[in-house]
Amino acid sequence: MSLAQQVVGMACNHKWDIDHAFNVIRKSYNFVDLELEDFENVLKYLGGEYELEDQNVYRKIWIDHEDGLFGRSGKMTRVIYMTNIGTIPDESGYEVVTRGDKSYVGTLDEEFLDRLTKGDIFTLGGSTYEFKYAKGMKVFVDPQPQKKPTVPSWYSQRLPLSYDLGVKIGRFRQEVEEQLDLGAGDNDIIQWIMHNYYLDENTAEAIFRYLKEQYQLTGDVSNHSDVTVERYIDDDNRQNFIFQTIYGRRTHDALSRILAHLLQQKINKNIGMVIDDNGFILVTPRRPIDIEELLEDLVNCDLEEELKEAVGKTELMKRRFRHVAGRSLMILRNYQGNSKTVGQQQMKGHFLISAIRNQYDRDFPMIKETYREIMEDAMDIQHTKEVVDEIENGGIEIQQRKADVPSPFSHNLLLQESSDVIKMEDKKKRLQELHDQVMERIED
Repeated sequence: MSLAQQVVGMACNHKWDIDHAFNVIRKSYNFVDLELEDFENVLKYLGGEYELEDQNVYRKIWIDHEDGLFGRSGKMTRVIYMTNIGTIPDESGYEVVTRGDKSYVGTLDEEFLDRLTKGDIFTLGGSTYEFKYAKGMKVFVDPQPQKKPTVPSWYSQRLPLSYDLGVKIGRFRQEVEEQLDLGAGDNDIIQWIMHNYYLDENTAEAIFRYLKEQYQLTGDVSNHSDVTVERYIDDDNRQNFIFQTIYGRRTHDALSRILAHLLQQKINKNIGMVIDDNGFILVTPRRPIDIEELLEDLVNCDLEEELKEAVGKTELMKRRFRHVAGRSLMILRNYQGNSKTVGQQQMKGHFLISAIRNQYDRDFPMIKETYREIMEDAMDIQHTKEVVDEIENGGIEIQQRKADVPSPFSHNLLLQESSDVIKMEDKKKRLQELHDQVMERIED
């Protein structure tokens, strides 16, 4: 349950001493680390002290600062609480229309919309479109039939690789690389994989061949402590910086957004992103880019602040704020027998976040919670900090490689860029072509 709902529920029962209520709430696991300042800011919001009446946000509790008490404000508070309690947000598909003639294109789910920024190219119904903006429950686009997507398919039901499992995979890769460095025979390594990971021979051999081809082409196997960044110019003359990391999708999401934001500030151009469990790609215009300088900026920046700047004006921020505003009884889904649709809630959230930013910005408790939810729930800022710390102290080494032939670890990431417009048989053909290029280079 959200803190705002908890406080209103307590106030509906009887009036409370503020300090006593804070101590009671802190006994819950969810709020064990709750700071007094954050608690007081939520009370301030619920008590109407942020002056949002012009947005039809009224106080839910009264506060007596002299005596240190709070309680229910008005008879309707209990009704509002009982008809709006809950933490699961309402979600719905967004209607996609062209800007010119407003013709219907299709629908997008909210999770996919989260990833779009102005200028991104995506595929819907077999055609490519450029995202311009979203208003209410409509997404406005321009047809771009000659351009390839900069945003890959969104597999919303696929569970992301966790950071801990990613590091374990990295250690496995490292152990295989060490055995290759020592000149161990192929069969010996395959038997070692079978014995230690309880795999059948065919599976163990397939894994080994994959890692060995990477080793033969590049001289190493990217892992959790030895990361390769490949620079590859694709068939559309786009520059791809392929980060062969293995820290899990949530960490990659945060890390790639921070790097993209830093790079965007340098070159003042949109940066495309492809994010996967096994790495990420920054897609840039074809111009000289110093990766070492970019990594130095990464190490020296305030990661949380950069990530906030990167997501502050995105659809992800708007949608997550609506969810937080709903949980905190700022946007009422039900009032006096009337229910708000998801579109109406989204429009209300849009007006609210604009008004709050003009007056309070990040000090407002619901804005602060939205950023926390994005950085800690949708992404993994804590492990991102650990990765950057390791880069700074030398625990993670970054190597660069100019790749006229992309290495095996890059193939799946590159195919994701255009997976929407490549048929399955063509995708297999393209993957075979990339593999053949690798084998030709190894055999030369």
